[in-house]
Amino acid sequence: MEREKITDRAHGIDLSHWQGKFVYADTWGQIDFAIGKIGEPYMSKDWIDPKFSALWDVGIAQVGIRGLYWYQRSGVPWKQQADKFLEAADKLSPWVHILALDVEKTNNTLNKNFFIDTKNILDYLMENGDERRVIHYTNPDILDNYMFPIFKNDPTYTDWLQKCPLWLAQYPYKPDPNGYPLTPKNRSTWDIWQYTSSGD
Repeated sequence: MEREKITDRAHGIDLSHWQGKFVYADTWGQIDFAIGKIGEPYMSKDWIDPKFSALWDVGIAQVGIRGLYWYQRSGVPWKQQADKFLEAADKLSPWVHILALDVEKTNNTLNKNFFIDTKNILDYLMENGDERRVIHYTNPDILDNYMFPIFKNDPTYTDWLQKCPLWLAQYPYKPDPNGYPLTPKNRSTWDIWQYTSSGD
């Protein structure tokens, strides 16, 4: 059965343990890529989501372009998080194309040290990710009210924020896969736009 075309753009899905499972063959819409949450510190003994295999085996692994994201936590050494993420990605088959770092408020202290760690993790993934696409996953509030203001006097960091590949979570009142997000004040470009938090 041919899948329903939703947009001329590449169109994908974000998955986590909240979905429980993902069976690609049971879906009907356009899914050009799928990115799943693989872990975060303290999520389990080894920090890997124990429900991830239910998303990967018959789901994400079946999609043409596959990705993972890691939820950054404050107070945990950045390199330890980056190494756990890379180690988890390297164990998977088929190949993982995208590595994203999820930067949010929940369970985090949003201060300068936390965001320095964000840059360190993303730079490290870019250097050690075996040519995988690396992307910063966040929302306009984090960028407008935390990252840019904290580093407003550091052009090296703000220049990096302008150029780092961006997966922007911004949910309009009427989601439209052919529309455009309300971008942060200090950045107008984006690489992936997550336009809804719930799909069917």
